[in-house]
Amino acid sequence: MISEIDPREEIEEIFSGSIYKRIGLKEDPFIIDPPNKIDLFVNRTQTFNKLVRSVRNMLEGFQPHIGVLGSHGIGKSHFAEYSYEVLKINKKVIGVEKLFYIKGKKAFVDGFVKRGIENSSPAKYKKLNPKHKILIFFDDFDVIFKRYPREFSALFDLFNCCMIGTWDTYAWAALKTNPEFKIPKTDAIYLDRLEDKYLINLLEKRLKKVRLNKKIEKVFPKFVLEKLAVISAGNPYSLITYSKRYLDFILDKELLEIEGKTFTQFCNKIKIQFIENIKRGVEELSPKQRRMLEFIMKYTEVSSQEISARFNMTRVAAMFNLKQLKEKRFLENKFKDRINFYYVPTELVFEITDYLENIKEQTTDRTGDTS
Repeated sequence: MISEIDPREEIEEIFSGSIYKRIGLKEDPFIIDPPNKIDLFVNRTQTFNKLVRSVRNMLEGFQPHIGVLGSHGIGKSHFAEYSYEVLKINKKVIGVEKLFYIKGKKAFVDGFVKRGIENSSPAKYKKLNPKHKILIFFDDFDVIFKRYPREFSALFDLFNCCMIGTWDTYAWAALKTNPEFKIPKTDAIYLDRLEDKYLINLLEKRLKKVRLNKKIEKVFPKFVLEKLAVISAGNPYSLITYSKRYLDFILDKELLEIEGKTFTQFCNKIKIQFIENIKRGVEELSPKQRRMLEFIMKYTEVSSQEISARFNMTRVAAMFNLKQLKEKRFLENKFKDRINFYYVPTELVFEITDYLENIKEQTTDRTGDTS
């Protein structure tokens, strides 16, 4: 006789966190948006120092805006939140009375679009304290610009020499070439890939925060940290994404120890593509397929009908090219409202974007064409 399964035990284990205790953890260390930004900061000291110099210049009126630039997942939001927290602690030293952090599009819509910019919290503070200096951090400033260009322009009229925004590198390049909007003078702070040793350091910090006992060393030994760093190719978002998927892999298989062969099984399971394979695959694409990839990444997810219209090809030709890109593992697809949408997996966006840009630069160097 088969006994009935009581799901309450599983629910209790997962929601109480005891599922992690089996492997020496208090809780999941790989949430994307951790609260302790300062403690988890690694290897951006020189970049932060440059930002501080730029803030000083901005407050003195030398430029109206600071842009924190980088590719998808490079750590722009983390860097901006870290900078906000540190500058807030030291606001008397830098001569600022009030700092604001606008976290993404939703916060901007709620605080600036629905209320009106003149009724936003920074505007009200500025009106009551006209002699006070303020700083406003805008996360996803590129998204705000694309969705709300009129409000974006109005920000510079009201908050000149107050704003620091995060920008995707591609979005920033598109803005600079947009004839309908002349971007005010900006000091650009670029974030680069992290070296493997700093990615390992980031993992060590995350694990230390939730460490219970030495069991953790059995499932997160040194070689696993090193390999997670390598397959992340300098991208902190990819690192945390892969680490989370590795943790789920360990829990699903109920492993209490890991070895090299089993880690290879994990890589095969999540279809890891190493950077050299990605480069080789991008080089083999036709120029039109590269442009299709750029278009898909720009709009996050697209249908074959949108590809057909954008690239002036038949629906059959669009489907053929999308199928080829999927077979090369550059695309995945999902059905939504009975429509098949294609998208670039998050963990590949950084590498593809970065390498497409390199190819463009090499082509320009050879031909001298800057169009």
